[in-house]
Amino acid sequence: MNWGSYALDVWGRAKHVIKNDIAAWEIRRRFPSIHYSADIKWDPWCAFEMGEGSAILQHSMVWITNETREPKENNAALIIGKRTGIGEFCNVRTGGARIELGDHTLLSQFCTIIAHTHGLEPGVLIRDQRGESADIIIGKDVWICNFAVITPGVTIGDGSVVAAGAVVTKDVPPGVVVGGIPAKVIRNR
Repeated sequence: MNWGSYALDVWGRAKHVIKNDIAAWEIRRRFPSIHYSADIKWDPWCAFEMGEGSAILQHSMVWITNETREPKENNAALIIGKRTGIGEFCNVRTGGARIELGDHTLLSQFCTIIAHTHGLEPGVLIRDQRGESADIIIGKDVWICNFAVITPGVTIGDGSVVAAGAVVTKDVPPGVVVGGIPAKVIRNR
């Protein structure tokens, strides 16, 4: 394999490095507000930006990877705005697409944001199918509550709230509260 990625163990050491230009100590130097127990996997050709005052908390899994594992022009990216927090035990995976978290956005514990799905073609094992990736854009001043799931291709407008346990499958307009499975507008904020 001609790709590089790494994850950090609970002591902040690289668990896995293959032809990677970015060492574990360099990630900690660049992004000191990533908790040492967070599992970060970052393919070096994918973009990762983290705004001032932002943090990734304990035991979160953040994978900025391209599902094909081959460098290409339009790569995966995770763009985190200023003063944005990813809470404990969150699962954020780009899977070949772009995920943007706006300024002052909060992800509570156990949130899932994954921009890639598996294929569903009959007669072919699901694990052997090429899935689809779609960008996820989350606006400014958004609160995503515990156990919420954001699916590929969703845009969440500025100032919205995603209720606990909601599964967001469609775009959310600005300034509303959504909840349920699938998530629907409950009220204005």
